[in-house]
This record gives sequence, structure tokens and C-alpha cells, in this order.
Amino acid sequence: MFDSHIHSSISSDSTLAAADAIREMKDKKIGGVFTEHYDFGYPESGTFLFDPEVYFLNYDSLRSSQCLLGIELGMVPGYDGEASKLVHNFPFDYVIGSIHVVENIDIYYPEFYADRTKLETYGAYFDAMEACILEFSDFDALGHIDYIARYAPYADPEVWSEPELHPYIDRVLRALIKTERVLELNTRRIESEADLNSIRPIYARYAELGGRSVTIGSDAHSRDRIGWKLKEASTFIDSLGLEMVMFHNRKMIRL
Repeated sequence: MFDSHIHSSISSDSTLAAADAIREMKDKKIGGVFTEHYDFGYPESGTFLFDPEVYFLNYDSLRSSQCLLGIELGMVPGYDGEASKLVHNFPFDYVIGSIHVVENIDIYYPEFYADRTKLETYGAYFDAMEACILEFSDFDALGHIDYIARYAPYADPEVWSEPELHPYIDRVLRALIKTERVLELNTRRIESEADLNSIRPIYARYAELGGRSVTIGSDAHSRDRIGWKLKEASTFIDSLGLEMVMFHNRKMIRL
């Protein structure tokens, strides 16, 4: 089992010590990847960035077959060149591409949703996601497709619950498949079987469209969340005929 999405204190929003994370992986008998935040064009200058030279200087000695070094790129349009240069200049094992900012607003903040319907905000989110998948030339997996549901203030925040959004999601999944990336199953929001069922149609549709491979990541920012619901997620993926994969030296490995 491999947790392909972990944030240590290198990330702006985490205080998790790398050594503690590694001890937790060993205790749980799983492997893991540090995927530190690097958000291009973030509205607050200097936030969600890190010095990759310092990262590898301090973390390379921790690297092993069970502890890999990756990055989570926060994608916004217009930054493919900078992202490609960063990824090629350093020996990352795994690169996640994620959408955190839409229309120059971090979708964590309430102002993104102010005076707008769910269709308007989710439509903008998925449009940005599709555009970045097609623009950014060098990442391995799309992170947390349902990220917006963590923070949206609507009575039903789930992304599949509005039929009007299905074409938007289809375009994202088709773009992933066309560009030969894989889809992440992010377990941060998974507390019960009901939570898995709420995202099941997305992954079923991915399989229906020809998607085959899925990474699993806890998005852990604390020691207790490392490996969160990994077994349940693996069973879920198997039930849909999909395969669990990880990346090492930017090469996909089936688990």
C-alpha cells in the first residue's frame, strides 16, 4: 500500500515533521510520497512556495523505495513554462497537478462563492481544471477532483449531484485520458462508505471513458492522517475495475 499525497512542514499549511511522517509510514507498514505545495500565481505573494534546492538538500537522505519525494503543483493558466522548468530541473519522483485557485481567488475563501450559484462556481472550477490539464505538459496525476466540495457553502457540495455539471466533469476526464495522466482518489474527505459512494459515479465514469489507473493519497498534513482510508480506497478502486498505481522516478508502477 502506498500513500501518494503527504505534506510535511515544507508546505506552507503543514507542521508535520518529515521524520514523524516516516515513522508513521513504518508503523502502518505503508510507503508514501512527500508532495509539497508549489502554487504558481498564488494571490498572496510568497505563499505555498518552497525552495526546491533546500527541499532536496534536506530530504534526499530520507529517500528510499518506501519514502519518495514529489511535488503538488497548484496550476493556474499561463504557468506551464515555469512548471516544466521546475519539474525538469529537480529529480521529483511524482508530480500532482491540482486546482486550488480559480479567477485569482483561492477557493478555500468564501468570497469565491459569494452571490454565485453552485453551477457558476463549480463550472468555473472545472473549466479551469480542463484548461490546465491541456496546458500543463508535465504532471502525472490530477489531484483531488472533488477539492471544491471541501469548502463550498452549498447545502449539497458534492460535485456529481448536479446533472448540469456532468458535461464539465466529462471534459475533465476526457482531457486526462487524452493527455495520458491518471486520476487521484483523495481520501481526505472519506469518513464512511457513504462518502465513497458520493464520488463513485466520477470514478465509474472515468473507467467508462477509458481511464484505467488511479493513485491514492491521504493529503495528510498531520501524522494521524497518513494512510487514511487507504485500504477502503483500494477496495473501492478494485470494485470499479480500475488499478491502483504509484510513481517512482516519474514512472508509473502498478500495485
